Amino acid sequence: MPDNPTTALVKAANSPALARVSNQLALTNKLLTKPEEPLLIPFYDQNWLWGYFDKKKNVVIEPKYNSYAHIFRGRFANVSMEENNVKDSGIINFDGSIVVKLKYQKVQYTDGIFIAQNHTFTQNGWASFSGNHGFLNEYGNEITHMNFDTISQFCENLSCVSINNRYGFLKKRYELRHSIRI
Repeated sequence: MPDNPTTALVKAANSPALARVSNQLALTNKLLTKPEEPLLIPFYDQNWLWGYFDKKKNVVIEPKYNSYAHIFRGRFANVSMEENNVKDSGIINFDGSIVVKLKYQKVQYTDGIFIAQNHTFTQNGWASFSGNHGFLNEYGNEITHMNFDTISQFCENLSCVSINNRYGFLKKRYELRHSIRI
């Protein structure tokens, strides 16, 4: 029996069986390890540009992001470039390919989709945050209009959204349900 208390062996009576056990697979008496996602660590170079290296400190994604590079959460990491005091955020994957273009003020990955916030500025240069949130799919494509004032993360397939002080719930299938006013 392995030392890890969350791992157990599975054996079926007189027939080979495959069962998921913790983060490993069990086939009768043999444990097969589940392929792990690469561990990529953000770092910055002497020019203050951010990139990623693996656990052996081999550079995997060249330093090119001048604002920040977050740690990977699942398959994605949030990165940002700054120009003229405006930070553009986006999402990359393990090979450094851009999944969500670096054009949003904020982007976060949650429960299989991205929540994005657009940059919006008034005529006098002040930021306005009304009507600039929306959802993107895992390919970075907008799946709702970017017209929500607020968006919450999904919880039990529902997200609380608001437009012009009217609140409602958006189902994971992106259908607005139960519009309420508070």
